[in-house]
Amino acid sequence: MNTGTLSVGDIIGCGGVKGKVKSLIDEHGKRLQSAAPSRPAIVAGFSELPSVGDILQVFATDKEFQAYMDAYLLSKSREQKMGFADLVSRLSEGKLKELKIILKTDAHGSLESIQEALRKLTTDAVHTKVIHAAIGDITESDVMMAAAGKALIVGFHVDAPTSVERTAEREGVAIKHYDIIYKLLEEMELLMKGLIVPVEEEKVTGHLEVRGVFFTKGSEQIAGGKVMDGYLKRTPFRIKRGDTDLGTGRITSLKHIEKDIKEAKEGMECGMRVTTSVPLEIGDILECYTKEFTRLA
Repeated sequence: MNTGTLSVGDIIGCGGVKGKVKSLIDEHGKRLQSAAPSRPAIVAGFSELPSVGDILQVFATDKEFQAYMDAYLLSKSREQKMGFADLVSRLSEGKLKELKIILKTDAHGSLESIQEALRKLTTDAVHTKVIHAAIGDITESDVMMAAAGKALIVGFHVDAPTSVERTAEREGVAIKHYDIIYKLLEEMELLMKGLIVPVEEEKVTGHLEVRGVFFTKGSEQIAGGKVMDGYLKRTPFRIKRGDTDLGTGRITSLKHIEKDIKEAKEGMECGMRVTTSVPLEIGDILECYTKEFTRLA
């Protein structure tokens, strides 16, 4: 602690991660009820691990924490946009001759085909360079590599956990998710030609009503529901409870009658695995959306 006192039961936030202090343990393994300034202590009670260097703060109410969270996410969103804006500006102005990419896919076949297609994606002024390619979900190591190499992360049919998305926001790293190869290549070509602007257009694809919550562990939840309109894929979503927006999350997998599916259409009932810091409840509405590069006219 640098200032103030931390006590068992306090509502805490650290770099966007919420928690409630369940226990405090000193350097000798003794349990404490509170920790004064300069008192080292192990804190238990975070919903997930915060990042090294984040500042822990105490909040009087959940409402105070939500106000902090809104300001935190706005600040990090601006940082990310500035980082990506710089990449786009340098490409369009001819100051960047190489677009570095970290590629993550779900299978070897797609990894090889996309990597080969990206190698051939060259203009008179810019060429692509895949600095890392691997199978599996996007990790914090990928984000830190992208930050160090000034690279763009491209994911094909893979996910990025909430903690990884948060790290990317903090480091100013852009992560692009795709489920169609031609769409991926088309947007990379537009980016290289300077035919996009550093802003992403948001498009709502569909809504789902939550009809059951079957498993919750940390930020991971398994729920079921019915698609009210449009369609759902493995995309981000907003959580609406009545007239209140509670937060966001991402669908990481979809199932229909025990079978994995890529898309759930209007009227279909489905199960899904999601990552979100908000505990879902029956009756919640998930508003799914995608983000696409904004093209120049």
